[in-house]
Amino acid sequence: MKKVLLFATAFWLVATTSLAQIIDFKVNIEFAEWKDTLIFLAANHGDALTVIDTLRTDTKGRLRQGLELHAGEYAMVCPDRSWHTLLVKDRHIKAQVTNGIIEYEKSLENKLYSAFKSIQDSIDRIQKIILAQPSKPSTYEKALERLEAKRTVFISLNKTAIDKTLAGKIIKATCLPFDMGYLQLHPAASSWAKKNYFAHMDLSDPIWWYTSLFREKVRFYMTQVVAQNPDSLIEAMRELLEKSKPAAANFRGILDTWLRQAARSKRPELEVLFVFLVREYLSAGACYWLDEYEIQRFTAQVDFLRNQLLGQVPPNLNVQAPEGDELAYWDKRQAFQLLLFWDPNCAHCQVEVPQYHEVYTKYKDKGFSVVAIYIEQNADAWKSYIAQEGLDWTNVADLENTGNLREAFIIGETPTVLLLDHTGKIVKKRLNPNQLDAFLMQELP
Repeated sequence: MKKVLLFATAFWLVATTSLAQIIDFKVNIEFAEWKDTLIFLAANHGDALTVIDTLRTDTKGRLRQGLELHAGEYAMVCPDRSWHTLLVKDRHIKAQVTNGIIEYEKSLENKLYSAFKSIQDSIDRIQKIILAQPSKPSTYEKALERLEAKRTVFISLNKTAIDKTLAGKIIKATCLPFDMGYLQLHPAASSWAKKNYFAHMDLSDPIWWYTSLFREKVRFYMTQVVAQNPDSLIEAMRELLEKSKPAAANFRGILDTWLRQAARSKRPELEVLFVFLVREYLSAGACYWLDEYEIQRFTAQVDFLRNQLLGQVPPNLNVQAPEGDELAYWDKRQAFQLLLFWDPNCAHCQVEVPQYHEVYTKYKDKGFSVVAIYIEQNADAWKSYIAQEGLDWTNVADLENTGNLREAFIIGETPTVLLLDHTGKIVKKRLNPNQLDAFLMQELP
């Protein structure tokens, strides 16, 4: 196994070798409020700023230093944790910081981006207000229209500079054809915007890893633009990863972020995405940065989810009824069937199982059935609770461990519920009694 992984790792390293340009540049920045003190240089890695170097101002607040960094977007963090964006592309950067405001005197990249950011930040604030107060948006909508018009004029007047700079790349990727706030305010536009969403962000360009916009834009795309079902999420993720392969950092950033996020998520559709990423990429050696423990942990988690993913058809079970009769029971003639894995000694089950039974009683004559699967082996406790609560649905167990229950499913918590359609396919998971009732009310009126 280790030899296979080493070979696969080598393949992925060769296939993804494009790196961002390294810039040798000088900064000359005066901080009016920060004299003879440390200024932290930070990179936009992940969802937070990561300090990569410490710089010191002199007794007059001047910061003069030569640096080497990948071209991209960075931040200078002051002792009070305020920070200023620094685009690294020009060879010389000169600026003054007074009262927390930075003014660039020399650096086309930073002057252009700073001017755009002042407009875009105002647009972002207004959009958030409208989203938070949808009942009274008229005044804010007019303000938003004025700001969007101002942004359009700015882009038009600075077209030549925008077309040839890193700042211009970020500007166009931020707001053309739409910014993310616009799509939140107009969700119906998302399906159309999907085709053009990355029109100004070439995922094979390694420079994007060194910008905050890259992670924000990918996250918004996967959570707000792409339809939240397993097939759509897998298709979108595969496309992102394939397009980003030439840029090692971009590819790694997308894959690592979404592998971990999907692994942590309890959303059924992300569980399917997680299994896809493990089988298609991790197992092929694409996650070369992971250690052996993480590889084993993710692989074990895939096994933990077996036969419990949306779209799967769980295997039939060889189990016993309380009377001891052998059953191989999957009643697929019903429109919907709930598989309820439970234990009468579980506190959550003691609350929720009777509630599930109320839902069963309400819909049992409309095409809904329940198979309640006891996962332990205490026959007396199981039968006593069934009688006590009057659970007249189909009750089964594998008391002697002679069937295939424990081979077919790994149940980590109770109650666990899987809702099957008439074909036996899992269509819903983790529905509490109220959510199940609401679903069936819509589907079985």
